[in-house]
Amino acid sequence: MESKPYSGSIFYIDDDQDDLDFFSEAVNAMGENVKLFLFPDEMFKILQHPPPLPSVVFLDLNMPLKTGFEIIGDIKSTGKFNDLPLIVYSTTSNMDVVEKCWDLGASLFITKPNSIDALRKVIAYVLKLDWEQHKLDRRNFLYSA
Repeated sequence: MESKPYSGSIFYIDDDQDDLDFFSEAVNAMGENVKLFLFPDEMFKILQHPPPLPSVVFLDLNMPLKTGFEIIGDIKSTGKFNDLPLIVYSTTSNMDVVEKCWDLGASLFITKPNSIDALRKVIAYVLKLDWEQHKLDRRNFLYSA
């Protein structure tokens, strides 16, 4: 695993307030910065008019207004965020879904853990990766805590 000090902001988009709160609790306990979004348009507005700019984006797949698949496509289609790590953070572990996320250009796929300790482990893993040097391949795309 490549490692470098993390400095930046985490964006997390999910339509479930409980999941946002759980994630925020874990990130804040680690002393990191997180910006939470219930709606995709809020996140895109900030992306277009920073600050802050995220160092990494966690996103849920199953959302009513715009799916995670669509969000990945929208971010990738702008061209200026091609190097932004997009972490799919979902309850599913269906391999067809994982493959679709890979094909769309996501950086990592994580199945949502059910404990705060496991979530902290996931976040720590993501933040320790040197995304500029990280080589994406199918073997390291699916992460399990």
